Amino acid sequence: MKILLVCTGNTCRSPMAAAMLSKILQDKGADFEQYHIVSAGLAAGSGWPASPGAVYAMQLQGLDISGHRSQPLHQDLVEKADIILTMTATQREYMLDKYPDHMRKIDTLAGMAGEIGRDILDPFGMDAVKYVESASEIKRLMIRVADKLISRLDEQ
Repeated sequence: MKILLVCTGNTCRSPMAAAMLSKILQDKGADFEQYHIVSAGLAAGSGWPASPGAVYAMQLQGLDISGHRSQPLHQDLVEKADIILTMTATQREYMLDKYPDHMRKIDTLAGMAGEIGRDILDPFGMDAVKYVESASEIKRLMIRVADKLISRLDEQ
């Protein structure tokens, strides 16, 4: 199962989400080899490091994303993904408009977690507290998403 996590710059939310989803799936005892988790950004450059605030917030979770490098979203990533999760409804709408043939696999992180209408705050440029708050919200939602992913894989 290929999971694509999308935000704007691919330096904060989506790399944090990817790291947390990987850890949560492992902690739940999922067969991690059956998952391929990547992140990208709608307005990302190539090769940018994770923001210092994101690195810090992940360190508090026991995760290291200091080696992350950003990548822009492109057609190949969309086509290969089984599930695409955006951080905001606006990002989802953009994706649906640009990739209408893939609409069935595009949702927001919160939407897949059962909380329609909730966006993940973009902490870019804010203080460390906002990064930690954003990471906490992502983790809370990712726990629910991981359960859904595991049950989907079990059904296949």
